[in-house]
Formats: sequence, structure tokens, C-alpha cells
Amino acid sequence: MTEDLGHFENGRWVIDVKPTIQAEEPKKDDQIKSVEEMIENLKSNISTSFDGIISLTHHIVTTESGHKYVENKVNETISSLDKEVNELMKKTRETLKKYIDL
Repeated sequence: MTEDLGHFENGRWVIDVKPTIQAEEPKKDDQIKSVEEMIENLKSNISTSFDGIISLTHHIVTTESGHKYVENKVNETISSLDKEVNELMKKTRETLKKYIDL
């Protein structure tokens, strides 16, 4: 038989519930410092991101490889648009053929 801690209450044995150990909440000063640290980390990350954007923009605008990259992307976009327009024209002709004999 196990010996549970308890006490009599109204003629019945009531088992005492062991108190659970609760983790101490950080003090408000620690919470504020933690939030401030998070804000500083975020500011640093944003600043680094902006620095990267500025550096990339400078590289694209001022270097031959940046110019080539932009030129290639423009050519890819033109090619893609050309294919889409041709496909649209093809479908339009097919639809018109159903209604008008061309």
C-alpha cells in the first residue's frame, strides 16, 4: 500500500496534490531588455539588407556584368512575351475560324 500525503476532510481521506514547480517569470526589466535586444537585432538585419540592395544596384548599374545581366533578363522577357502574344494570336485565329470562314 502506498502512503499518499493527505488529510481527513469531512470524515474522508483526501490526497494532497503536490504543488507543481512553476518556472519563474523573467523580471520586467529582463523582458524589456529582451525586447530591446530583438529590436536592435531587427534594425541590424534591416540595415544589412539595405546595404546589400544598394551594393547590388551599384554593381548592376556600374559594371559590364551587371549590364549583361539586365540585357539578358530583358531579352528573356521579350522572348517570353513574344511567345505569349503568338499563342494568343493562334488561339484568336482558331476561335475566329469557328465563326468566320477565313
